[in-house]
Amino acid sequence: MNPSFEEHINNAELFLRENELDKSIRYYEEALNLASTIQEKIDLHNVLGRLFQKTGNYKKSISHFEASLDLYDNFPETDYLGEKAVIFNNIGAVHIELDIGKAIQNYKSARTIYTTLTTTGDKAYYPHLANTEFALAEAYLEKNDFFNAKKNYREAIKVYEQIPDYASAELKASAYYQLGNIYTEEFNLFDARVNYSKSLVLLKDLSLKDEKSYTPILAAVLNNLGVTYKTMGEHQKALDSYEETLKLYQNLANQNVLFLPYVAATTNSLSIVHAELGNHERAMDYGRDTIAVYNGLTDTNPDEYTHYLATSLHNLGLFGFELKKFDLAEEYFEQALAIRRSLALKQSEAFDADFCATALNLVELYHVKMESKLAIKRKTKCLELLHDVDGRLQRQDEDRPVLRSMKSDCRYYLDYFTQLGTD
Repeated sequence: MNPSFEEHINNAELFLRENELDKSIRYYEEALNLASTIQEKIDLHNVLGRLFQKTGNYKKSISHFEASLDLYDNFPETDYLGEKAVIFNNIGAVHIELDIGKAIQNYKSARTIYTTLTTTGDKAYYPHLANTEFALAEAYLEKNDFFNAKKNYREAIKVYEQIPDYASAELKASAYYQLGNIYTEEFNLFDARVNYSKSLVLLKDLSLKDEKSYTPILAAVLNNLGVTYKTMGEHQKALDSYEETLKLYQNLANQNVLFLPYVAATTNSLSIVHAELGNHERAMDYGRDTIAVYNGLTDTNPDEYTHYLATSLHNLGLFGFELKKFDLAEEYFEQALAIRRSLALKQSEAFDADFCATALNLVELYHVKMESKLAIKRKTKCLELLHDVDGRLQRQDEDRPVLRSMKSDCRYYLDYFTQLGTD
């Protein structure tokens, strides 16, 4: 005796609870073949659409959602507008992975329906309208259409303002955060700061109720606010933001080592801001802390973090140079140079410029020592480094200002050290 419709549904739900999605799909497909009513077919197409989306079979997912939409033509259109809008949103979400244009088209169809439903004064649909505006904004952002992304984030915020509950506060904070990111990309720093600040107020309130869930995004917003303040030249505010960010990331890293890279990046930001303020001793303190974290990360994942370690060592060399601690600066530059030479051997296009930067700083340091009559014997080493740098720079086809500057410095020091001792 063949299994009944109900038995296929029961089996499908059993495998779904056990997270065996492929088996669950198979039983739902069998149930679909036995479905006797339009509503049963609609429900099963929607379930299969979500399951195929979850398993990454996007074409089948869309096929099932579209079949569900077609079946609604059997009913009076006004009776099922809300259900159809949900399906349009589902299709839009799947198309994010396939075709941004079609994703936007489907989100717009959902928005039209929800707008119609909310104009009658039905507040139950406000969250759906707001979430659809947010989804549209995300789709436009994926397309790098910043104008429409900003427009839809702002529209989402307007609707969220009419839904004063916990869930809307989270999404409103996310919308402000994304607006801040877009304005940062556009170098509109004032508007970036305003939107990050609005996001921060909401997230701080949310984190009081659920610290574990909201601390990561709260730290991200604080960090971006620090970047904005730094770019605007408001260094003390940048320091305050970064210090608050660091505390959050350190607490998160104590619970999960995946946050250690964020600890390192924030500590590095603090060292850079202190250096820009002329506080080079504080910059060195934070720089050493940065290196300590990157040393550990490099031990476990050298391919991803070794170049960050080299950059941090290079920065410490610069800070030591500014403090006229030349022996200490030389030590850090030498360490950075050794790592960058090794990286450039493996990936010259990616790391030759970094090697050249450290080598030229080291040559400049030797130059200062020589003018102080401390290290004439380093002439040979300087020339070896400069010829190496010259060869690497000649392979750089780009015309970036930093490369032009390094080429000019290299020519100057080559002439200087070649003439040294010949007069």
